[in-house]
Amino acid sequence: MFATDDILTLCKTPLNGFIKMLTMSRISLFLLFIILSAPASADNALQYLNTLRQQAGMLLLKQESHLTTSATKHALYLARNKQGKIRSFYDAHIQNRNAPLFIGNNVSDRAKRMSYPHSVVSENISVGNSNVRDAIDLLMSGIYHRFGFLDFSIDEIGVGIKQSNYVFNMGRNDISRTCTNPGRNALSTQGYDCAGIPVTEQYWNKICKAIPQYARYEKPYDLKCANGNLLKQSYMTNFCRNPPESALFKGVGRFYELCDGRYQVDAHWFDQACHNDAARYQWDGNYYQVCQNKTRVHSEWFEERCQSSARHQRYTESGEFYDFCASKKKIRAEYYRKLNQQKYKKNPYYVVWPANNAQRVMTTFLEEFPDPLPDMSVSGYPLSLQFNPGLVNRISIKKFQLFRHHGGEKQSVNEVRFMHSKNDPNKKFTALQFAWFPLKPLAIRTRYSVNIEAVVDGQLKKITWHFKTGNGKNYGSDVIPAKYRGE
Repeated sequence: MFATDDILTLCKTPLNGFIKMLTMSRISLFLLFIILSAPASADNALQYLNTLRQQAGMLLLKQESHLTTSATKHALYLARNKQGKIRSFYDAHIQNRNAPLFIGNNVSDRAKRMSYPHSVVSENISVGNSNVRDAIDLLMSGIYHRFGFLDFSIDEIGVGIKQSNYVFNMGRNDISRTCTNPGRNALSTQGYDCAGIPVTEQYWNKICKAIPQYARYEKPYDLKCANGNLLKQSYMTNFCRNPPESALFKGVGRFYELCDGRYQVDAHWFDQACHNDAARYQWDGNYYQVCQNKTRVHSEWFEERCQSSARHQRYTESGEFYDFCASKKKIRAEYYRKLNQQKYKKNPYYVVWPANNAQRVMTTFLEEFPDPLPDMSVSGYPLSLQFNPGLVNRISIKKFQLFRHHGGEKQSVNEVRFMHSKNDPNKKFTALQFAWFPLKPLAIRTRYSVNIEAVVDGQLKKITWHFKTGNGKNYGSDVIPAKYRGE
């Protein structure tokens, strides 16, 4: 069994337009089990998976044609190129570009190559079972794979089978619809820094399309008036082209040398010009470079336009977006979180496994990659509890009890390893996922009951359920098979 992280990229576009990359992970998993077996049929894969999800109270999956094609082509690739000789995650999930039947490096690439609208796709793979039901049971015995099948967000799947290679590609129809036909609120837009005020692209374009001439920056004339005023450069340029006779110095009194020293201008005339509104420079001399062509505009004019923007013209998005659409559409992070919430509400408050009243539960867990129990080769079938991330924020497990019912007696099973996000050796668990591994295989054909006490968002909750084990059939065989390969 192998697992790794496919990266779902969260991008952030600050107001200056540069892109900062953030990441979050989705789990793509592989289970490796080699036995001598015959090819299997995928006819009942969806039905059986939905039976399991229905037992857990979860949203049922629908078959999706593009995911089915992607999974099938990858199963063909594995059958052609690996022939059961798979020893690592890369052998199972990553295709070699130079190998026959190559369609894509990873599951996201393969799904998009088959025209699936987005890359939010996870993958489970099993190799070596005689039928798809055994393959699914085997995957459900591995805690990381189990959480993949019992994901609160998936709603569709494609199954591919070739010989003893079983490929399951899981995706989301709500994201497919969003990428194919996004509503106006789904698409991320660019925000602009308007003198420290975030504004929308529409308002920014409105400013850029209508910059009046008087707002365009011109530097003031170099010589400052005696009263501290400045004169317009354009006014003095026109003056120097053809100064009036009355402005020129007549030889008596004070004068200024202006126009690059070409004229001596009477000081009285110049002082009067300093009080003339047509000549007076009314700005502070600072400017902003704005819009695509870096137009210089007077700072006071620009700041006033920014401050006068209406509420609906202010940019209120986080600036974060996801680029998972094959169409390259940028989906607002806020909208993506809204999709998640809508999907979470269709699923239960929590999910336990084995499900309540489950029958013929497997007794043993062997290996998974990465290995949740690196110091052990065999344990009992793991029990799990996961809470809905759309309905629950914080969890603290206070008590766990596992009881074996035998001969009318209730016997406590005390040798159990508790796993959570802080001690998961592979850092795959979220803060809302928990598992308990009996250190010894469970007894066959035996009823077990589970009692858990947890503080859920400040409230004490008691969770109880029971299940019954089967006849000891594990991994497609009545006994633990000798031919188990994987490291």
